Amino acid sequence: MKTYTKDQLFGEIYLNENAKFTSTKWDEDRYITQKDGQIIDNKGKAFNLMTAKDNEWTLWTEPKQNTDTITKEEALKALYSGKRVKALEWDNEALEVKDGQILLNESKPFNIMTAKEKEWIIIEECNNPQNDSKQIAELKSMIKELLTRDTSTQTTEAKHTDGRSTEAQANTTDILKDVYGVSTPKEVQAQFKDKLENAHSTLDIEKAVCEYIPYCWIGNRTLGTTSVYYSNMRKVIKELKNEDYRETGLNLFVAPQSVYETVQTKITENKKEEIRNKNTFEKKYIEDLMKKIKDKILSDDFTDHPRQTDEEREKAYWAYAYLTIVTGRRQSEILKTLEIKKKNKVWQYCGIIKDREEGKCIDAYALDEDYEFLSDLVDYIQSHLESNKYTKREMNSKFNNSFNNALKRITGTSFKASDWRDIYAELLWLKEADKKGSQIDKRDFKAKVLGHKYDGKLSATEHYDSWEAV
Repeated sequence: MKTYTKDQLFGEIYLNENAKFTSTKWDEDRYITQKDGQIIDNKGKAFNLMTAKDNEWTLWTEPKQNTDTITKEEALKALYSGKRVKALEWDNEALEVKDGQILLNESKPFNIMTAKEKEWIIIEECNNPQNDSKQIAELKSMIKELLTRDTSTQTTEAKHTDGRSTEAQANTTDILKDVYGVSTPKEVQAQFKDKLENAHSTLDIEKAVCEYIPYCWIGNRTLGTTSVYYSNMRKVIKELKNEDYRETGLNLFVAPQSVYETVQTKITENKKEEIRNKNTFEKKYIEDLMKKIKDKILSDDFTDHPRQTDEEREKAYWAYAYLTIVTGRRQSEILKTLEIKKKNKVWQYCGIIKDREEGKCIDAYALDEDYEFLSDLVDYIQSHLESNKYTKREMNSKFNNSFNNALKRITGTSFKASDWRDIYAELLWLKEADKKGSQIDKRDFKAKVLGHKYDGKLSATEHYDSWEAV
């Protein structure tokens, strides 16, 4: 192969307008050429050959493309190991990672996991490869281990609750141990959370996501079970306080279409059987119970500062039971974070623990519209608990169970707080349906009053649609 010095190259590059030249030290996809009298590089930017340090040049030839197709998951791994990739059907479009973000044609953000294209190819190394990074090297090693392990072992003998054999479960545990150094889903999620919380850039977030996406697929799982693993890992990402990190992680940690199709099928089946296997309650019984509890509360004086006596504790129990039924808020909210506010003519619930936007409130819906009364009950309960000066963990161990037991005793039922949330939403729905008829979507309404976002996918809202008034 003929080589040129820098001085010789000046003559060659201007005599051959379409010729491309590269330094013998450059990556194979980098070159310079001459266009309209100006020397430019492979990205079309002006190149100053006079100041270039390289003194050995040669003609550039097009790198051979790898025509072996790979899946989206494999393409994602290739991107984060310093490669450029493209869909097999694409012509001049390509993906690469820059500053931790996947870009299409070096400019447009692109989520490969939601792309419709199924066949991908690796084009070449990036101009700024990241594969020298120790973390990327470890990631590539982990991916290689995953792709070469056989996880399909089954037997008809002892079965676990998820339907897999003891041998298959043991095999999965071994893989988790080899890849992540731990053997249980809880430990993997804790590791994932630690990496996310110690991230210093969106690049760190995307590296962590790339490392833990394969975890959702380890073992001989059904697509439905895989969707649960995706959901659990996304919950960890949702706990991030940094909005950019949270959005970056959620946009990347997305299950493939095959998983979503399985979930959507399950949703459809659920809706078809919406009335079947419902728990039922009598509307009048709940209304009478609410009146009984409220009358009991009003018969006592709740204005004194709560002390730690049996009498004061019992008042707190009754207040908690009433708020649980009429507001539908979670136990931890009522006991620790809930605040009822008024904004103009609308009153709101603040301190909703599942809401990731700090300080955000939702419009209040209650079976009892006495704002002042409910607000006083919240203050009473929280003052009662705060006077103990226990840590949050101690509050959980010392108060949660006692309040749950009191809830069952006071209501004369075996209902848990989650059951009362469902009943609360059902009663509000009946009230709203009486006003506006059936044009309101029931699940969308329940999601709103419970503080969820219902987007048509399986979510927590699905768990709060098992009670029906008769």
